[in-house]
Amino acid sequence: MENDIEETDLDLLWPNLQIDTQTNTRLVLGIAEIRSYLAAPANTRFWNSRLQRKGIKHKYVFLHDVAVYTKSGRIVWVLLNPVKQGVRSGKILIDSVIIATSVSKHQIISQDESRLCYLYIQDWIQHSNPESVTKIFRPFSPLEGYLPENCLLANPTGQQLCTWTLAAAIKPPSIHLQRHDSLRSIPGHILRLYNPSVHNLKKLESSWNTLATPMPLCVRVIVKSKDRLIIRQEDGRKPIIMLTTLLVADSTGMCKVTVWDDAVLSFNNISEGDQILLAGRYKVGHYNDRYLLEPKVRLVPRVSIELKLNTSDLTDVFVLDHAVSLGLSPPVWKFESVSSLVDNKVPSGRIIDLMGVVTYHGRWEREACIEPNTNTLTGQFWIRVWLKIVDHTSLRLQESQQGSNEENFVWVKMYVDLEKFSSAEGVVPGLPVVITNLICMSERDDFSHLEFSTETQIYPGDQAFSSRFHQALITPQEDDNILKDVLTQNSQLIEEFRSSWNDHQEDWRQVYEVSSLGGNSLPHRQIRTTFSLNYKLELLDFFQGLPYLTGARVVTTGKPLQIKLFNIDSSANIRETETELLNEPSTDQNRFEGSNFLSDHPSLQNMEHRSNNYEANIQAMKKYCFLNNIVGEVDAETQKVPGQTMLVLIESKDYRIWVESSYLQLRSQLTQIKDEGNTKFCIDFFRFRAHENGDFSCGVVATLRKVYLPLANQEEREDEANTSNFSTTQNNTMDFIRAFN
Repeated sequence: MENDIEETDLDLLWPNLQIDTQTNTRLVLGIAEIRSYLAAPANTRFWNSRLQRKGIKHKYVFLHDVAVYTKSGRIVWVLLNPVKQGVRSGKILIDSVIIATSVSKHQIISQDESRLCYLYIQDWIQHSNPESVTKIFRPFSPLEGYLPENCLLANPTGQQLCTWTLAAAIKPPSIHLQRHDSLRSIPGHILRLYNPSVHNLKKLESSWNTLATPMPLCVRVIVKSKDRLIIRQEDGRKPIIMLTTLLVADSTGMCKVTVWDDAVLSFNNISEGDQILLAGRYKVGHYNDRYLLEPKVRLVPRVSIELKLNTSDLTDVFVLDHAVSLGLSPPVWKFESVSSLVDNKVPSGRIIDLMGVVTYHGRWEREACIEPNTNTLTGQFWIRVWLKIVDHTSLRLQESQQGSNEENFVWVKMYVDLEKFSSAEGVVPGLPVVITNLICMSERDDFSHLEFSTETQIYPGDQAFSSRFHQALITPQEDDNILKDVLTQNSQLIEEFRSSWNDHQEDWRQVYEVSSLGGNSLPHRQIRTTFSLNYKLELLDFFQGLPYLTGARVVTTGKPLQIKLFNIDSSANIRETETELLNEPSTDQNRFEGSNFLSDHPSLQNMEHRSNNYEANIQAMKKYCFLNNIVGEVDAETQKVPGQTMLVLIESKDYRIWVESSYLQLRSQLTQIKDEGNTKFCIDFFRFRAHENGDFSCGVVATLRKVYLPLANQEEREDEANTSNFSTTQNNTMDFIRAFN
């Protein structure tokens, strides 16, 4: 039927569409841009009921507009049917081409009471030959009665959100904080008002409720938390609240600063060590300890007040460079070396800073957010990536560990939010980096890895050598031996690393030559499982719901049938080297007919890459690491990292699946399994491409992470279940929100 409908153009179609009336058509549309936002409070239940009827049960309802270009070259924003999940599944990408087969005209009453309309794409199919559609843009007068292009179509008063996470607002700050590199550029009348002996946090604590106007303050940023987005979707007055918090200090005390709503965007690029001059516009309240920020090393006591800033206060807020002399002590860092970490000298749970060189930057993967204490998906995402980092002590470790399997690097689990996108993209293999406020994670009392906290900041490349990390200006009290030790360790590590970087260039060149990027490497410890997929219908539902560029960890029960080993060279040539049969398959072939999933050939998606220079690395990271929603390959000159991998065929209750692993140590465990299908396997799935032709497993790769041998690892399973280690993802995005509800 659809092929019998004549192809049309939007300029001819638009005047003939009736409001809220579905019309079948063949409208060729190229995708030029995507924007995402929260459904309007008034329409949330309408959309939610339709999504739930399709089995899509998320806490929040998000909508996607796409800017499309027609064959004639007109550009217009249209709303996609959220039930189709086109953006979430990866079927709608920039530069892809679709054919709208069912559309309607929807009307909305704008803020000035005028009635305007937009085009709603109810149904669509992929264009079978997108290369035949010429991408052209021509200036046209707007379609009659169409909503302005700067309006979110189904929620004109809403806020655009990050399409990748749906957890951060995208818009420029309404006020840019005034930044100054010297005191001379600060307005003189403001500086004349400030007297540090009178205007300080200790004095404010004792007099704030009697002051007619707040006193001027100069404070140093000790810690800044990530930005938070609190969603109350059915609140018609304020469905989105934004906030961030800072821990600041002067010479008399420290306190928390809470920044609200649009003012949060103005604080996006505030770094630890920056200084803030508050000229008198802020609010003061009693200290709220429900969300506690702590320095790594305490220099001054906490005062019993906290400060609050809104957009209306920002005209009197000045940011001064960390090096401007205001008489404020710089923050105390807590640098630890790679050797002290791998030698298990740092207690689990401690917050530390790390200075080193990146040797591996993995593939960015989204991870679905789950509301704490429930199994409810919020509809939002984390972005997770693994790094390997070495420092000058790694070079010594490498010499002393010749021939051993011990690690001379640390794994870092990085969570990237919108505020950190730019700095995280600057974490290039072979170049220095400083990462602050990392959590030391252990397994069975042994060091495992470092993990981002909500206060982590990244200083890549030349920023790693910033003077903000010097500790020379801090003078500890005579009897404060703990602070003296911390300062001595910091100064020693900083100086040793910088000297090594400058004086041992040949050693660092060799480090660069073995650095890599892309792929899905991670430490083979602290492997946590979330839910089980033991039956075919469960697996098919899982594949269908797995979003684009998203990973998920599951456990399945069964037995291994077969192992295939492969060698892969630097040109991506794959050669099978060995096949081993482990167990006999089930004799009930009817139960497994048509139930073999994924390929028995290695996926190049999991391979690591390396290039000849830093510039090539930066380009390669765009192709093999970062999230990308544009059709077409990014040009990048790299070589594959050669190595071995194995494919394992696992038989579960009523399906068989091929899973991959480059961790060949698992082979010895697999060969021990001679049971009737009671072994548990931990598997990571990742969707790198949208599914095609109704095959929901298409575009998915599976990686075997762990084998739980029956009984033998019962103790290990109990340890994992009872672990008390903090994990960033356990808090989702709600760790901060709970304190304000």
